Amino acid sequence: MNEAIASSYLSLVYQKIGDWQAAERSILSSLEALPLTGGTDAERQTRALALNTKGQYQLQVGQAESAFETWEQAEQDYASVNDTKGILGTQINQALALEQMGHYRRSCNSLLKGLGVPGKTCDRLPKGEAELKEFVAEFEAIENLELRALGLRSLGNALRAIGQLEASEWVLNESLKLSDRLNSSELQSLNFLQLGHTLAALANRQKNYGLEAESKQTLEKAVQLYQKVTITADKPLLKVLANLGILQSYLSDDFAIDDEKISDLVATIQSELNTLNSSATLVRVRLDLACSLMNCNSLQENDRPALNFLSDKELETLIITALQDAETLNHQRLISTAKGTLAKYYEFYASNSQELTEKNWQEAKQLTEQALEDSEAIAARDLAYQWKWQLGRLLASQGNREGAISYYQKAIEDLDILRNDLLKIDPDIQFSFRDNVEQVYRDFVDLLLKNPKTENLNIAREQIDKLQLAQLENYLNCRLDSTVVPQKIIPPGTAVIYPIILRDRLEVIVELEGGKLYHYPPQLIEEASIESRLKEFRIELETQGFSQKGKNIARQIYDWLIAPGEQQNILNDETITLVFVLDGNLRSIPIGSLYDGEQYLIEKYAIALSLNLNIPVSQPPENLTTLLGGLSVDPQFRNLPELPAVKNELQTIQEIIQSEVLLDQDLTLNSLENATQFSDYPIVHLATHGQFSSNPQETFLIVYPDPSSNEDDRIIDLEELSNLLQRGDRRPIELLVLSACETAKNDNRATLGIAGVTIRAGARSTLASLWTVNDTSTATLMQEFYRNLIERGLTKAEALRQSQIKLLEQEYIYDDPLFWAPYVLVGNWESLFNS
Repeated sequence: MNEAIASSYLSLVYQKIGDWQAAERSILSSLEALPLTGGTDAERQTRALALNTKGQYQLQVGQAESAFETWEQAEQDYASVNDTKGILGTQINQALALEQMGHYRRSCNSLLKGLGVPGKTCDRLPKGEAELKEFVAEFEAIENLELRALGLRSLGNALRAIGQLEASEWVLNESLKLSDRLNSSELQSLNFLQLGHTLAALANRQKNYGLEAESKQTLEKAVQLYQKVTITADKPLLKVLANLGILQSYLSDDFAIDDEKISDLVATIQSELNTLNSSATLVRVRLDLACSLMNCNSLQENDRPALNFLSDKELETLIITALQDAETLNHQRLISTAKGTLAKYYEFYASNSQELTEKNWQEAKQLTEQALEDSEAIAARDLAYQWKWQLGRLLASQGNREGAISYYQKAIEDLDILRNDLLKIDPDIQFSFRDNVEQVYRDFVDLLLKNPKTENLNIAREQIDKLQLAQLENYLNCRLDSTVVPQKIIPPGTAVIYPIILRDRLEVIVELEGGKLYHYPPQLIEEASIESRLKEFRIELETQGFSQKGKNIARQIYDWLIAPGEQQNILNDETITLVFVLDGNLRSIPIGSLYDGEQYLIEKYAIALSLNLNIPVSQPPENLTTLLGGLSVDPQFRNLPELPAVKNELQTIQEIIQSEVLLDQDLTLNSLENATQFSDYPIVHLATHGQFSSNPQETFLIVYPDPSSNEDDRIIDLEELSNLLQRGDRRPIELLVLSACETAKNDNRATLGIAGVTIRAGARSTLASLWTVNDTSTATLMQEFYRNLIERGLTKAEALRQSQIKLLEQEYIYDDPLFWAPYVLVGNWESLFNS
């Protein structure tokens, strides 16, 4: 038994110095000296120790599944001798193996179970400060402080991997407090490093949500944590990881750092790398360094960073060294990643000398094919789709359009499968969704529309639909099933317009009844120019007194999206309703405010929006009743205006349709729960402050606090709204009206919030506003809307159009787009009374 213990420890020594063959021999020798099963308590304890060491070896050489099984065996042995510390240690290790296998959610839930927190899952953890404090207090039952700190740090990492960044920060801070109590510089350094990673991920998310100032502050905090690691850490590897984190932060747009300082940091990292022994972590660091310097996520054809902090040859050597180490380890996933990264270097970054171009292209193609073969051998779809995308780009660059289309289709097939478990995609991909997922669809559509034959138009339209759905799933962090988005049917008189903003042009596809597709000549305008013009237009619309400049921009956008269709007679006298599947900053403007020089678009057509065009089919309700909720009083501390016209708004609707009314103090979370639990209202109308944002956590409604609480008001977030309004097998909401909400400022993806509310509420359609509107004009519009909808039986889209025209016709009062334009209808636009 002493021989078994000695061999196990010797294996750990060999692992530390990177002698993997000797490490394997030693651990096998250790286990051979012990019985396979059973034995005395001492033998079981020693076997558990040896199995733990074997699992560590297997994980380092890329055998994550084998490591998981080994640690399961170790846990059984620890359990047989009642070693609670050993049991928890192996459960933490199993979670690490699950993470490397791509099972991020399962890894996180496994840790929760191991840490003794029953009845909770990682996707449904508390969000508020008080609730998070309660949550971390539950871990105090683990008496061994070092083990508790280790478990919390592992949980914090797992929470970050599934996007629960706020909970990750709380848990890691709790682990840091324990490391301070233990006075362990190693534990402190590890926690500083992981907290830095969590804050860097949070900064990236804030940046994607348009929160530039907050993102910069958060990233600065991350850098401060990384800098602490470089001071406190004894292990060279921790210093390298921290310096890499600092470098990646400096290379973002948020830091104005002297180039010489970056060059010095790169040199420091290079020097530190040369002191480390071969390991899987070292391979990852080399590849991360190369990709950071190449800006892998944002590389485009013939586009490379302006500054070179390593020469081309040094970059190539860095990646080749990583590949050689991965091959020595026989780590298949890292071999695939290294080959794909080296191919990317040859595709975008190698010398642009004319005589080397063909050679570089051949190298890139060959390496990408090998990377794809390696990824498919281990069923790593999250890698395979990237290499198929890469091959598509390479073939397209050589004019092989058919071959490129084939690879793009295969890449998107992989993405469709990965969407079944969004969180099975590597967290780095999740946090840069627009670079790593969205761009695949855009590149494919770009390629297809360069040859806009009917077959390609059909495929392009399908890809735009898939992109819209992927964006919504990424926003909601869940898979949308077919019961939410049934098969679409385009009725007569309806045209569906798909504008898509590409890097160098604006493309528009129009679909009519029967699936007939039409394509406008491309508008050769750079993406940046389009987005800038749309931002200008939104500012003009929100300014009272619509200026001539605003009308000129409205005319320009009309000429992009509508005029070509009218000129080609695609849109004609038979066209009644336009349904838009919008892209980019087009989502932030009310399409009805486009102008042809004489009329606004809303004066010519009824308009609806669809973020993915599997349009829910309306079902006529048996009893047409409405749940009306309104908050007219001051919400106390949010500096939001009172809404005195809300009472009149609800009263006039009540005169038109049978309703239950919850006003002011009666509009609480409890009252809404009671009202929606026992009645299937086809229409739910809430006239209260709220916000739609591309950040799900900033999408909310405000209601009155329950009498038993000490709150000034109560926020209902997206998840709570889902719990309130989702009806399972019961009849869904036909129409959800949110008449006093607005989209978040400077957030061009905020209409994702409206779509998110629609889906979460299980509603077939939602009527909401893009900005805060005078509540008196809102009351006027809503009264007219319900008369059109209920008494005249118009479609939802036409009822809204007629209501907006009613305001528009009130010259010098509400004819300004500021008052009538912001209302948008998302989802099903048809009549409530369709059979």
